[in-house]
Amino acid sequence: LAIATLSVSFSMVTHSSFADTALITERKANFSKSAQQMRQMRAQFQAGDYAAIQASADAIANWAGAMTDYFPESTSPEKAAVKTSASASIWQRFDEFSALAANHEAAARALSLAAADGNADDIMAKMQAMGKTCGACHSQFKN
Repeated sequence: LAIATLSVSFSMVTHSSFADTALITERKANFSKSAQQMRQMRAQFQAGDYAAIQASADAIANWAGAMTDYFPESTSPEKAAVKTSASASIWQRFDEFSALAANHEAAARALSLAAADGNADDIMAKMQAMGKTCGACHSQFKN
C-alpha cells in the first residue's frame, strides 16, 4: 500500500511539474510575441499601417488581460522546474503585479482605439505610454 501511495504521489507531482513547465514555456512565448509586436509597431507606424498597429495592440491587450493567469504560485522561481526570469516579488506582491498588468492592458486598448481613429500624434503618444507600462512592470518584477 505504501508503494502504491508513493507512486501516485510521485505521478501527481510529476504531472504538476510538467504542466507548470508547459505554462512557463507558453508564458515566455507570449512575452516574446508581445515584444515582437511592439517592435513591429514602430515599422508599421512609419509605414502608416494603422490597421496593423490596431491588430497588434489588440493582441497585446488580450495577452495583458490573461497575463496573471500564467503566474500561479507553482511557477515561482523557488518552485518551478525550469529557469524563469520572473522575480519572486511577483508572488510576494501579486496585487501590485496584477495592477501593472491591468495598466498594460488599458494602455494597449487605448492604443488600439487611437489606431482606429488614425491620428498619428495620438498613436505615437499611446505607443509610448504602452511602452512605459512594460518598463514599469519589468523594473519591478523581472530578473
